[in-house]
Amino acid sequence: MFSALWARCLGLEAWLFASLLGTSNINYLICSIRSQLTGLSHHRWLLDTDRDEEGMVVIANLYGEGDIHNDKARQEYREIKMNVLVQRQEGERSYSDMFKRYWKRVLIAMSAQAMAQLNGINVISYYAPLVFESAGWHGRWAILMTGINGISYLLSTIPPWYLVDGWGRRPILLSGAVAMIISLSCISYFIYIEIPATPTLTVIFVMIYNAAFGASWGPIPWLYPPEILPLSIRAKGASLSTASNWAFNWLVGEVTPVLQGAIKWRLYLVHAFFCACSFVLGNPPPPLPLPH
Repeated sequence: MFSALWARCLGLEAWLFASLLGTSNINYLICSIRSQLTGLSHHRWLLDTDRDEEGMVVIANLYGEGDIHNDKARQEYREIKMNVLVQRQEGERSYSDMFKRYWKRVLIAMSAQAMAQLNGINVISYYAPLVFESAGWHGRWAILMTGINGISYLLSTIPPWYLVDGWGRRPILLSGAVAMIISLSCISYFIYIEIPATPTLTVIFVMIYNAAFGASWGPIPWLYPPEILPLSIRAKGASLSTASNWAFNWLVGEVTPVLQGAIKWRLYLVHAFFCACSFVLGNPPPPLPLPH
């Protein structure tokens, strides 16, 4: 249901963009997006419930242009079916068993998602016009700076596609945390001193912050749960990590207007502190040597 609803939302966005660009075959674009997104979660469920023929049709539509004899589609079918059978053999574990055996992995997945919100991204994303107004931009200029900031955020998500496997997850997270600490501290400082260059410097450091987050703590915490959790608890662990993301998303969204009015420029130091916490969590000290 969620995938179908998400697909319809993206289909509406596609219709709007297609209208603006003058694309003639709008219906094909919408149907393509809907079928892709709905099928991504649907075909595994079909194979898991032994509705293999229906699942193969969905896989063929996704990977083989509707041809059930396509080599790529059949290979995808075999891999998914094998994973389903292995998971059945292992057996699905309960929440209590999950926390007894894999509590560290679950907490890593949950804390990564929680820190992704406490690091302050939604202070900038939700309340960017207020941030820029507090720095000296007003009216349409504040909204324009918000749009430019959003473009920089979008572009920053591209490098991790190519760097994440080469550099590794931890170096990207740690370097992103350092960049965000510096950026948030500078934003707070320049808003506090209110010099003529404050509006320009605030925009620059907000863009640096957004780029650092978009290249590190934005995408990487979504990779951790499926990578570190075994198949027997993957669904439960991933659901808890996602729930922690949205819980802290709600918390930050509710608390930010109150704190912005109460502590003003100090708000960004609060999130800089959480960035420092995320650096410590992402780089734990080595274990003590065993006594001889």
